[in-house]
Parts: sequence; C-alpha cells; structure tokens
Amino acid sequence: MGTDRTDYVMLAVKFPYETVAYDEDKYDKYLDLYEDNGYRSEIKEHDGLTMVSDGMSGEYAFVGKVLAKAVEEEGEGLPITDCSIVKNSIEMQEKISNIFGVDKAHIDIKIWVFTHWH
Repeated sequence: MGTDRTDYVMLAVKFPYETVAYDEDKYDKYLDLYEDNGYRSEIKEHDGLTMVSDGMSGEYAFVGKVLAKAVEEEGEGLPITDCSIVKNSIEMQEKISNIFGVDKAHIDIKIWVFTHWH
C-alpha cells in the first residue's frame, strides 16, 4: 500500500481530529458533507466550507476555504495564488461555530499551508 499527497493552502481553523470524527454520528454529520477528496483536483465544498482531516493518524482537521490545491498525480504543484485578501473571516468563524458547536473564542482562523498524505 502506497501513500499519495495533496498540497493545500487554506484559510481555516485547525481542530483536533476528534472534534469532527470521534464517533459515527460526527463522521456522518461532518465528514460526509465537508471532507475534500485528495485524489481529485475539484474542491468539495458545502455551505462554503471544506474540511481536510487526517484519518490516518488523527493529527488534524482543517475546516475553512481552500485557496489552492495541488494533487500529486497531476504533477502541477501549487498554482500561483494571491492569499493577501482575506474576505469574510468573521462570517466564516460564525458559520464554523454554529455548525461544529465550538465557541467562537476557540476558532482562530489563519492561512495554513500543508501536505495531506492519504
């Protein structure tokens, strides 16, 4: 069994994995709706949000807006992306708080750049 990689740039909050996928109810409620497919170049969004979670080691669950994505199989790398303009982060914070039941004080939205192994 091999591993593949997808690189992401996201305007997002980083949650512990168990916040979104600790039990079957959370899995059905969150992952089915918001989880992006790392094998496809299209970005899966629901309610304007996308999730990228580490189901292999449970290290993270990013929830927010994908600004750039590079799928390893396509070999193109990350596109040149202007990430300097961040619109509606307060609106995103409220949406994430309402959907995931997390206090807004614990939702620190940042720009994250990471490699997701799957």
